[in-house]
Amino acid sequence: MAELNLMEILDMAIEKEKMRRDFYAALTKKFLTGKLHELFVQLEKWEDVHVDMIIKLRDKINQPAPFEFSAGDLEPYWQFLLKDRLHNLISADDFCKKVETPLQALDYAIGFEKDAVLFFSELLNVVEPDFKHIIAKLVDEEKNHVVYLSEQKADY
Repeated sequence: MAELNLMEILDMAIEKEKMRRDFYAALTKKFLTGKLHELFVQLEKWEDVHVDMIIKLRDKINQPAPFEFSAGDLEPYWQFLLKDRLHNLISADDFCKKVETPLQALDYAIGFEKDAVLFFSELLNVVEPDFKHIIAKLVDEEKNHVVYLSEQKADY
């Protein structure tokens, strides 16, 4: 069994939400007008709210003791996420440069939101019971983002 610090995981969650927010902000500069612009403005705002939620959660937890995983848990998954800083080498602007069409923008956004659903769903398994409702809310909101983006994709 290995020890893992919840604060590290929450810091990673903040980083990931900021990256999504920054990607959406970059897309608002790529799509300057219309429905797609407004969509990415809204997503940027939503991700900013998520950053604040996670920071407040981290501040409430206030340096928890490390927790242990039992056999069959996802400890290797979390260790990989915490050690893999590759996502920090690719900026939101770098992702945005790869976007040439509205469909590509929506596909990237859907992928990022699905990543958030997975990340926060797994976080539900390790966060203290008193804070599960906050993470569950994040999971629900990220799922709603996937649905919302998928519905918008039908227009393109």
